[in-house]
Amino acid sequence: MSSIALSDFEVYCPVCTSCLADDPDGCPECLSPRPSAGWEDLQTASYAYLGRELDGRYVVDRFVGAGTTGDVYRGTGTRIQRPFALKVVDTQRYGRKELEDEMVRRLELEVEAMSRLRNPHVINVYESFKVRDHVFVIVMDFVEGVTLQERLDRTGRLEFEEAIEIVRQAANGLHEAHQRGIIHRDMKPENIMVEQMPASGVFARILDFGIAYMVDSVRQTSGFRGTPLYASPEQCTSNGEIDARSDVYSLGCVLFHCLTGRPPYQSERSLAVMEAHIEAEVPSIFDLISREQAPESLDTLVRRMLAKNAQDRPQDCGEVVRALDALGLNTRSSISEAERQAVPVGAEPTETEAPSSSTLDGLDAGEIGAPPMARQRVVHLVASLELPERIKTAAKSITASALGPGGDYAVIADREEQVHLVGLKTDLQTMSFGGAEGMNTAVAISPSRGEVYAGGFACKVLRWNLDLTVGLPRRVVDVGDRIFSLDIDEQGTRLAIGTERGRALLYDSRTERTIEVHQASSPISAVRFVPKTGQLFVACWEGQMKTLDIASRKELRVLEPLSSAPIASTCGLHGDIAAVVEESGELRVVSLTDPSAFLRIEASFANLKALSFGNDGNLNGLGISADRLQLWLIRHEHVVQHLAEKSSVVS
Repeated sequence: MSSIALSDFEVYCPVCTSCLADDPDGCPECLSPRPSAGWEDLQTASYAYLGRELDGRYVVDRFVGAGTTGDVYRGTGTRIQRPFALKVVDTQRYGRKELEDEMVRRLELEVEAMSRLRNPHVINVYESFKVRDHVFVIVMDFVEGVTLQERLDRTGRLEFEEAIEIVRQAANGLHEAHQRGIIHRDMKPENIMVEQMPASGVFARILDFGIAYMVDSVRQTSGFRGTPLYASPEQCTSNGEIDARSDVYSLGCVLFHCLTGRPPYQSERSLAVMEAHIEAEVPSIFDLISREQAPESLDTLVRRMLAKNAQDRPQDCGEVVRALDALGLNTRSSISEAERQAVPVGAEPTETEAPSSSTLDGLDAGEIGAPPMARQRVVHLVASLELPERIKTAAKSITASALGPGGDYAVIADREEQVHLVGLKTDLQTMSFGGAEGMNTAVAISPSRGEVYAGGFACKVLRWNLDLTVGLPRRVVDVGDRIFSLDIDEQGTRLAIGTERGRALLYDSRTERTIEVHQASSPISAVRFVPKTGQLFVACWEGQMKTLDIASRKELRVLEPLSSAPIASTCGLHGDIAAVVEESGELRVVSLTDPSAFLRIEASFANLKALSFGNDGNLNGLGISADRLQLWLIRHEHVVQHLAEKSSVVS
């Protein structure tokens, strides 16, 4: 029997559950400041194994979450200094002998299933051991990433190129499992981990084979196994035969969710969802997105994967991989041809002069001094739509705007004390929210929580839930100062607030505390969380730009100042670049790691009011005119190229 012992840790962070050495001022992992009452004592922690040493070989230093069959912790090896995922399974958790026997059976099944797989797209299992008679530990790879569900919570939906790549990799891993007689039976976004690799893009891995079905050894199980939103028709019937095509269906549900932002069937009642899987018409992705956002062949594949009769689906995941491979190649070819020939619909021709060594007038730099007509436009118009009828009358009095991830939607505030959510690349119906207090000069949206925030001259931040378009908003915090800028972090738990008096504030909804991170000499009209860094990006009316360390509240870098006041900003998803629209209409893209590298683009013709980077690295801009909303795009490769060529863009 293995042992459980105390480690050298004594306290932990109540926000992210990471164990802490000594008594730091801030948590090094989530950057939360030390609570006024001090860090939490591990001796009173509700996480049974947090801070414990298991078998003398693994020190448990963070609670990760609950899986299908047990709680998952992060542990560091004492002999091999690297992190592992430790799934701790207490077979007596339900207090019933028959369930305890079932838990032991499923535990043994999961270890056997996953230890037989050697596919790079399946989480590796290294060993299992007991720490008590009824408590087992499974040692697995610890992946520094997020689940696909967390990614979707943050972005709403994925661009189709990224969606097919993630699902193709998951299908690759499933195919090997199926060849070895293992059916997963619970394919869902929560069971796909996604890492962002430095050079090769996304990398997906399947986890949690806790309810796997072994074809050769287990012919029958009792009761429903799976997650209703992604369950196959066979799983939803009492006598359904389960084979590899059941996982194909569930993976089709995942692909549908990635492309549209929601599963194919939804209801508050699980039984209604299961009935829909059995009887309802197979939906099309084009019921929820426009035909310009994905090829017809992808919709055909999704509908095949979601066929009610297993005979009508791809017969194995290998067929899915081949179909997605072919679709990806064909799509890249057709997109390349279209880019060579396309002229943006509704784009107004703009006369520009040849760029100087420090400014790009909306054009690709090429060779300095080359004739303007020989170059391609950097700023592309990709969508132009009429303002929805309900906000046309308020168009001239729009006071604030924000752009959702990838430019899918916009949030707009007006002088009528209303906030509107408008679809740009989706068929999202315009949603309007009332009850705002005074004029709002800053708005933000949390895709992960489905919430819209606004603040302004009333000095308060208000919050609306996207599920409730009636009723008054909830007052989040009163900062006692006019609010000029807002941002919310990826988890939807912390607000960054820029004020008229030059204060950069951080509000944490978990502790309901507000701290001042920085004091500037002029109003802060742009404040943004810098992803993956624990930093804030701030820009002031007088043009100063800098980055701040949240935990220490210290200034890190002073960037090249703007020539006029900032009116919109955003930060790249990797935390390496920021983009700012100036009052003059110029667009500035700056490196956050090399203050000497920046790109200036003349974009006044686009009338940009909000910016957002997409998962693909492209920069999206929202333009607002008298009666239209326009979505503009600057491709990632153009930004990277010109920032690298500092000699052509540095003034």
